[in-house]
Amino acid sequence: MSDAICTEASTKMDKAIDAMLDEFTKVRTGRANPAILNDLTIDYYGTTTPVTQIAAVKAADGHSLVITPWDKTSLRAIEKAIMTSDIGITPANDGNVIRLPFPAPSEEGRKESVKKCREIAEHARVSVRNIRRDANAQYGKLAKDAEISEDEQHRGEAAIQKIRDAGFYCIGRLTTFNDSFFVSDHPEYAICDAAGDPLYIANSYWPSAFCRYVWEYKVALAKEAVATMGFDEIQFDYVRFPDGTYQYESSGNINYHNEYEETKAQAIQRFLMYATDELHDVGVYVGADVFGETCGTYVTAYGQY
Repeated sequence: MSDAICTEASTKMDKAIDAMLDEFTKVRTGRANPAILNDLTIDYYGTTTPVTQIAAVKAADGHSLVITPWDKTSLRAIEKAIMTSDIGITPANDGNVIRLPFPAPSEEGRKESVKKCREIAEHARVSVRNIRRDANAQYGKLAKDAEISEDEQHRGEAAIQKIRDAGFYCIGRLTTFNDSFFVSDHPEYAICDAAGDPLYIANSYWPSAFCRYVWEYKVALAKEAVATMGFDEIQFDYVRFPDGTYQYESSGNINYHNEYEETKAQAIQRFLMYATDELHDVGVYVGADVFGETCGTYVTAYGQY
């Protein structure tokens, strides 16, 4: 099972890199590149068909492409597809072939190409980080469920570490206030009903964001992840209170353990300030996911705004 996790992660990472390289070939540089037509299709006798399957595409010189369709009746369709695409080049159709001129880019064009390459590379980095994060989470779950030994977990984590050694910026994602495992070990810090029983809300049990012990535990866990895994950044996820608490709050059947009589927004802000100060001391950046619904009418319902 552990080997399968690593193999799957490696396969996904290879695909992410291949996709990045494919996108690089489509960036305009002023050089004639047939790969720019890889995604161009036309309706060929009722079938959506890639242009590269019905025509020869060659670089006549460094600054122009020549498209020679085997069926001359498709010339107009190919021309129209180029005109309506985002290729940004006006085709010249002489009735036998289509020529695509690639003018030398302006300074503004070069800057735009550099920007595009950076965006492509960043997308690939994010993809690889997410794959690495998911693989580590799977190893951790197997270890917690006693399906693999600690040694196997460490070997799996070491394999994933190779990704970082390859020069990727690595972000460790940590689920913060949505954590049924934590509540099973520390029910005294859970959001609970008036009788003291932890409440199962939105498919999870929730440690209370008002509790300082929860803060300390999560930050200590983040520091451990930095020390053992070498993350460049810690991203705190579920940095909020649960949704779906209205019925409990309106009936008074909920206990948040709000020892300091804070608002939800104050608790979240203070946790993030505490976590940021602590993690900056060990030399890593801090990020936090924000619940999208807080952009709507429930601005402070979950502690975010």
